[in-house]
Amino acid sequence: MLRRIGILFSLWLGIGFASAAEPHRPEIAVVYWSSADCRWCVWWESSMSGMEARFRASPEFSKISFYTVKNERLQDPYELRHFPSGAGWLWDDHRGGDRKRIWRPSWQVYVDRKPIATFRGTAAWESHHWPRIRQLIADHAKAPPSPGPSSLPPEHSTKPASAPSAPATASAAD
Repeated sequence: MLRRIGILFSLWLGIGFASAAEPHRPEIAVVYWSSADCRWCVWWESSMSGMEARFRASPEFSKISFYTVKNERLQDPYELRHFPSGAGWLWDDHRGGDRKRIWRPSWQVYVDRKPIATFRGTAAWESHHWPRIRQLIADHAKAPPSPGPSSLPPEHSTKPASAPSAPATASAAD
């Protein structure tokens, strides 16, 4: 009897150590900010542009959580009802910061629920935004988590090295 208990205890310890050794995979989220009356949002979402469809069909899409936050009018602020279920953390982040007025369309990349990059407008989606988002997904999907706040590696930052905690921002006029 004691032998069985000893074996079970050894197995339990082994499972505990095995699960503790498993590395943390960062949660990568892409948030799409949109409005129903935004013509460039409608264009990005349309089958004519194919931009959203190609994004969703990409291999990178399976590595992220994707959230669409969409309200009715560009001039209106986002409200809790515009946020998808399961994205309460995003609502908290939105209302807690200076994000009341968000450029539309825009995409924010989050790693472990911390914003690391923002991309605005559809004019540079194919040439700049989507390639950079793909690279960020690749970098963070394979990289071990950092002990400090998430920030862009220096090669991805559009801010000076003295401000690593500020999210990177890219924009294009539509």
